[in-house]
Amino acid sequence: MPVHERIRDESFKDVERLVNKLAWKATKSHPRCDFDDLQSVAFEGYALAYATYDSSRAEFTTHVWWCVTHTLKNYCTAFVRAYSKHAYDSEAIEYAPDVRSNFSQRVAELSDNAQAIVKLIVEAPEEVLPMIGGSDTKGMLRCYLSGLGWPMSVVTESFSEITELFRS
Repeated sequence: MPVHERIRDESFKDVERLVNKLAWKATKSHPRCDFDDLQSVAFEGYALAYATYDSSRAEFTTHVWWCVTHTLKNYCTAFVRAYSKHAYDSEAIEYAPDVRSNFSQRVAELSDNAQAIVKLIVEAPEEVLPMIGGSDTKGMLRCYLSGLGWPMSVVTESFSEITELFRS
């Protein structure tokens, strides 16, 4: 039996559980993403795996795992970036007045440089958005600020202040 016929006959029922499991896992990693949306995206990854499978390179379930995981990761990254872009829109999220004023009072206690960094993050121009929310946000922002001419000692000191603000 040719490879694609065997895949067509057996694979969907065999990998459906895997695809659903990966979608559920993505939901747990990215709680803002809806499970039904992630499940649809996961099955798009399955369709990609089916279309691109090469039996000489891997087992089919391994190929499905990679394609689905990659597809979900791309979707969740795009979703988080889009969410971050609108997260500080005053109409998108209504902060309780006391939380907003408390935050503003605490930020006002920071040095001018630290306040400028907080303002940069909150107002996040297009070129800064991809840096926010990743595993190396701090490092990417440091490089960005350094490229704008900020001395690294000032950036490091300001980040320490901001860190202390959110820890207290």
